Amino acid sequence: MREKITLVAFVLALSFAANAAKAAGPASEAGTIARDSDILFQLPETGQPINDGQFGFVTTFRQHLVAIAARCELSLPQQLLVPSGKFDSKTAQAIIKVAACHEVSSALPDDDAARKGAITSALWKVVVPDAPAPGLLDRVQAMTFQFEGTDYVTIEFNVGTKDLGILTWGPLGATVGQAHQVQTILREIDAQFPKLIDDAFPEESVSIRTLYRTDSDADNARLVQAVKASPTRKAAWQRGFAALGSNLDVRKIYNAAMAETGKSGLVEGIADFYCSYWAHGWVPTEVDMAFFFDRAVQTAVFQPNTNQAVGAASGVLGKSRGTPSAAERRRAVAANFILTTGWAEDRLARDVSYYVGAIPEASITEKTFVALQLKKNLVGADKGGEVAIWRKRSGFEASNFGLSDDRLAPPPTMMAKSRPKCIEPAHP
Repeated sequence: MREKITLVAFVLALSFAANAAKAAGPASEAGTIARDSDILFQLPETGQPINDGQFGFVTTFRQHLVAIAARCELSLPQQLLVPSGKFDSKTAQAIIKVAACHEVSSALPDDDAARKGAITSALWKVVVPDAPAPGLLDRVQAMTFQFEGTDYVTIEFNVGTKDLGILTWGPLGATVGQAHQVQTILREIDAQFPKLIDDAFPEESVSIRTLYRTDSDADNARLVQAVKASPTRKAAWQRGFAALGSNLDVRKIYNAAMAETGKSGLVEGIADFYCSYWAHGWVPTEVDMAFFFDRAVQTAVFQPNTNQAVGAASGVLGKSRGTPSAAERRRAVAANFILTTGWAEDRLARDVSYYVGAIPEASITEKTFVALQLKKNLVGADKGGEVAIWRKRSGFEASNFGLSDDRLAPPPTMMAKSRPKCIEPAHP
């Protein structure tokens, strides 16, 4: 079974304040399900599969689904018998069959979305009774994982490309360059479990230790480039990081390092978004939190650029009639967030996923996008049509991961200490 909480340290770093959780409405605390039944995962209309990763909640769910289907004397496709984090149309069909089984059906609300193939909190309680359902942060990360596509067992060689990370590892985008998170993780692995690196990299342990002993981007770029240029060494590194990522203790170290304040930038980036939203009286929702998280994983997020983007969005939206929705605010922020040219289209395609389901597609045009920009011709402006590049990139919506603008996302508790001047606005 998957570890009980994959992002234990990260959840702790982003733990929600109790008073804010109370204000969030039906959810009694972040990451838990308090109502009769909520959608956790549901396929997009295109039927494109959701991939929650080798160590994700979908893998756990599928394993238990097979077991309860056997108790209900139901036959399932052979591919569902193999452990996988893929939630596809065959999984959805299996869910419908299991949901009709008396043992399961009697525990589900009559209108539960599981009867149509979704993974819901009510279904989870029946199918996986011994493990908590994926909470808000788990599903936020699952959505970003869908875009990143790198698991704990995966590395990407970025040296020689426009990506300054040099080498990227795992679902939260740990890098060798810039933030030097890979070095931090490797050092901690060697400190706690000295044999792991030797076992995982029998012929490359010296180069791995050379890598983590320096934060010089130039030196590490040369090292990684040499490894990348050698098929044998490249394969050895890929096998080695796969071996490390398969280890539960390593995944815990990875999560802790990526959650540490001042190291990864994820916690700070999310906090900076909250501060900027609060400054304009905006209270973030679940989908806002997911939007903040995804941007912090893929791009550099700092207070000056969140202030700039949110301030510009507020200024433009203030000129329109009526009160903008949370989705309209996110679109305006995306339209005003300055990015480097190389990532503009991909970033915009990902941004669309966080607002397309809540704004009529007919109104999402180049004309309306440009009209949202306080300063015209910003890097990142739409060139080919938001909906078109979104559909080509993924076609996913926040609702596919059970995320809603109807529920607020309380702030991380660390904000009180690291962002003491940021004051949360009053709200019902």
